[in-house]
Amino acid sequence: MKLCQVCHKQITNPVHPERVLQQIEQWLYESAPYLVNTLSVMRQTLPVNYKIRPNQRCIHTEKDVHVCPSCTVDHAKQWLKTANAPQGVIKRYNELFTYDIIGRTVSEPVKIQKPLHQEKPLQTSEIPEYL
Repeated sequence: MKLCQVCHKQITNPVHPERVLQQIEQWLYESAPYLVNTLSVMRQTLPVNYKIRPNQRCIHTEKDVHVCPSCTVDHAKQWLKTANAPQGVIKRYNELFTYDIIGRTVSEPVKIQKPLHQEKPLQTSEIPEYL
């Protein structure tokens, strides 16, 4: 796996940034068409053609992937904020375009909750005969 040129982490989901931006564009046309003009700036400022080392191929288009989808989504969100997108639009954007599958940021540790009560182990007499 190759490294993203923005976050320098491994690209585990090789989807070309243009493909991600197409999905964002479609959503913007449907949800906030007045923000569509920010897409050209998003595309121009994302480093999609800058080559340092051989990169992975997109699973959809076979183009070189230099930036991970997560960084592409974060980059687009920053431009939406710069364009003064309403908080409702940003909130919905975060719900739809997230690569955080468990609802936390990467920097937050995973919290494992302790059980409320400790279960006692089964006694031999409590185990059914058929086991």
